[in-house]
Amino acid sequence: MVSFGGRITHFWAPAWLSGVRTASVKKRIRRRIASVAASAALVVALTPSWVEAAGRVALVMVGEDYQKLQKSNVSAKQAGEIAEALQAKGFEVLLGTNPTNARARAILLDFSRKASDADFAIAFMMGHVAAAGGQSYFLPVNTELGASTDLFSRGISISSVAQIVGKAHAGAVVVLMTSPIFENAVPGLDTRPQYATANPTSVVTVFSSSPKVSVSRIDVVSAQAADATARVLLLPAPSLAELVKAASADVGAVFGAPAEISLEKPIPAQESTASSGAQPAQAKLVGDAQDKQKGRADSERRSKDDEVQAGAARLQLQQAKTELEKAKAETQRAQAEASRAEAEAEKAKAEAQAELARARTANANASEQVPTVSSTPVDEKFLGKRQRERIQERLRDMSLYTGPIDSIMGPLTREAIMGYQRGKGAKVTGYLTPEQFQALLPNGD
Repeated sequence: MVSFGGRITHFWAPAWLSGVRTASVKKRIRRRIASVAASAALVVALTPSWVEAAGRVALVMVGEDYQKLQKSNVSAKQAGEIAEALQAKGFEVLLGTNPTNARARAILLDFSRKASDADFAIAFMMGHVAAAGGQSYFLPVNTELGASTDLFSRGISISSVAQIVGKAHAGAVVVLMTSPIFENAVPGLDTRPQYATANPTSVVTVFSSSPKVSVSRIDVVSAQAADATARVLLLPAPSLAELVKAASADVGAVFGAPAEISLEKPIPAQESTASSGAQPAQAKLVGDAQDKQKGRADSERRSKDDEVQAGAARLQLQQAKTELEKAKAETQRAQAEASRAEAEAEKAKAEAQAELARARTANANASEQVPTVSSTPVDEKFLGKRQRERIQERLRDMSLYTGPIDSIMGPLTREAIMGYQRGKGAKVTGYLTPEQFQALLPNGD
């Protein structure tokens, strides 16, 4: 749903979007849907439902106090001075101070109606400007950007403003821009002006900055250009060329050539008085014919302009639709990959469980195969003297027994047996088990 000029327009959200589990993919799809919505809204902005012609009309839009960005060096006070000077020169002025996105577009729609077939139209866009993809965008005060593509729906395209100004017989767009600082860097975004779109032939577009101006100087240069512009408008008879020169300050970017137009306040037409020297009928007929010819020419020009604007809007919608289809295919691929990953995880889990079961079975079998070891010691009273001596000799050969070979199973012999048991990892008692006795005297002697 998009709000534009006080009207609410609903746009279809694909049912498959609810099945998308990847947050980043879902976010990109929503951005592209918003782009389609913004394209449709732009068509509404460029196609007024009625024509409200004026002699000379001006738009002054300024963003100074931003909600998520730093304050702009170009102030609302300077914008007010420019608006007052234009009004004093006979312009009908629309002033938008610190507009939100919705408010800015509503004011722009009103300006579009008034500029249609006006003698002269001029738009001042003052505040933060960002650029991407060859286009520059004025940022309303509630602008938040997560990606450069957000500019399409959250910024005001300068080229679109120029197209609106082009509805008048002549006009100009003056961009007194400052450089926004974002909390997190936005890839693909430039704070210097970009303007790849062809300007209407009757319009001159001027930026207070240009790619040759360093980012650190953009704000200072633009604040000075705003002061210079206000001073030019206070002159008795300023020209459009003088205004463009002041706004560009010799370092800004200018697209198109300013027409030879004076911004001086028009002299009111004097009412003619009836007299005996009335205009001859023939001269009146010639004048009427010229007026009709001019009217037809103006009508043809407006028709061509509307056709160009509608074609551009259709192209933008088609491009947005293509991007949306790409996003859908990308989502389907992501879902397929997620399904494969889940299947592989389940397979790995099943294999791990099978391996664990095999290990448990092997452990159980091994436990069953371990021979039972008797822990009952040999009754030494049944051992002969020679057997006791042989035990002492075997322990001595192992460097465990250091006493005499006397067949006496005394403390030294017990200590040697305990050392033998420790070496075998057996229970240490000092008395030989049948298995240990068999190991020391395999033949029993």
